[in-house]
Amino acid sequence: MMKSLATTISLAFCLIATSASACDFASARYQHSADANLHASFKVLKLRPAWPTDLALDIRDEKTSTSFWFLFDAGASSYVSLISTADVTAKGWTPPSPDGGIRPLGSMHIFMWNKDMRIADTVPEAQGQAPETFFVPDLTESLRHTAKPPLQIDQGFFKLVSCSK
Repeated sequence: MMKSLATTISLAFCLIATSASACDFASARYQHSADANLHASFKVLKLRPAWPTDLALDIRDEKTSTSFWFLFDAGASSYVSLISTADVTAKGWTPPSPDGGIRPLGSMHIFMWNKDMRIADTVPEAQGQAPETFFVPDLTESLRHTAKPPLQIDQGFFKLVSCSK
């Protein structure tokens, strides 16, 4: 497991683009390195003051049209965390409490690299510069064993593929 994680992180460093125009989070679109059907994007929501950002992350399997939604949290950790939540686009959805509530896939860390190879360690803002690459180490296991329906993907990272400004 550690060797696979180290290999994935090494691949992320090797494949980061040397140049790309600045793209904000709200406009960024990503594709998973191990599964071309797995995409990610961000949605701007009204979450404050309970949450530290107004962004939600949508990880979507284009093959099944299934979305997995996450909110960002800094919490007490030195890393940015993702908190799984129900579909934020569903009628009547309200954000869970930052300290509890239903979390379909639990919580997990997210590591985001900018083109300068620095790990972004702050909770993202909608108008902030989106990373070139991000990696969610526990995503594969969560999608395989906890997601409904389960999704069989290999370990990989998300690479910025477009910016729809």
